[in-house]
Amino acid sequence: KKERAMSQAFASFAGDLDAMEADQLEFKKSRTHLSDSELEKRRSHASVLLLDELEFDAVMVTSPLIIAVAMASMLQFLLGYNIGVMNAPASVVFPGHSSGSWALAVAAFAIGGPFGAMAAGKLADSQGRKGAFLIDMWIFLVGGLLQTLAIDMYMIIAAR
Repeated sequence: KKERAMSQAFASFAGDLDAMEADQLEFKKSRTHLSDSELEKRRSHASVLLLDELEFDAVMVTSPLIIAVAMASMLQFLLGYNIGVMNAPASVVFPGHSSGSWALAVAAFAIGGPFGAMAAGKLADSQGRKGAFLIDMWIFLVGGLLQTLAIDMYMIIAAR
């Protein structure tokens, strides 16, 4: 109720400003003011237009939308973390590996991404959104398991 009252007050104020501006413009052009009925018509028209726009904006921004935008924004950081996280244990995982093989293991995540993105649309069309998500989840879990159980750098590269 409070938000609605604030919106109505703002729309009324904006309508008054619009009517005053129109009256001033008319006075500059013809040296006559707008009639009271023209001012009221202009005031109510501007007020209704603004109120409709404010209500439309209020309906469009919902809690699920805010959560979805926040999650999508945070996922960008997760992607960066997934690309760079392998650098921390470089000296511990398979000591003696070359820097080229380690670089390939880190880059494999980014190299495979476009291919997965191209396949995702066709997979979603054929399996539906839920089916595609389940298949993608299992691929992700199997890849993580293979990385955990890897016996050499080549298995890590393939699993990524």
